[in-house]
Amino acid sequence: MSKTHVLIVANKKEAHLPVLGILSSGMAHHLEPVMSIPLQLDAICDAIRNRLSYGNPPVDDSVGPQLIAKDSPLLRATKSRSWKQMATKWVNYLLSWTDEYVSLSTSYRDKQGRWQYDGKKYRRFPLDTPLESIVAVILADVHEQMEALAAL
Repeated sequence: MSKTHVLIVANKKEAHLPVLGILSSGMAHHLEPVMSIPLQLDAICDAIRNRLSYGNPPVDDSVGPQLIAKDSPLLRATKSRSWKQMATKWVNYLLSWTDEYVSLSTSYRDKQGRWQYDGKKYRRFPLDTPLESIVAVILADVHEQMEALAAL
């Protein structure tokens, strides 16, 4: 089963979508260009379609996990100094297209302040689900999580 992944990192005003490269281990690496767009349904749908056209190019394993962690274009795009800092102000969503469905994984912050994917919010959509419907689910969750973060 082949998969294509799109990562969306969002706050209450904007979203960033990097190209996701894949190491031979299956680990994702954020690549340029990172699309930075307003948090609006049409803009996000267009950006997702753009990312799907890139696919998930293979990344040379010599890049190494330490470089991935420290030199992410996503950290630069969000103006975050670390992943932990980014997790305090942003939420992330992973969309995965398979031959059978589209899945949506939604992040939350664990007790250490790191992103984890929330199994309770994992969703599967039929392949014929309009992208706008999937993005509407994301937008509703962004607003909910931003309210929760503001209350902290």
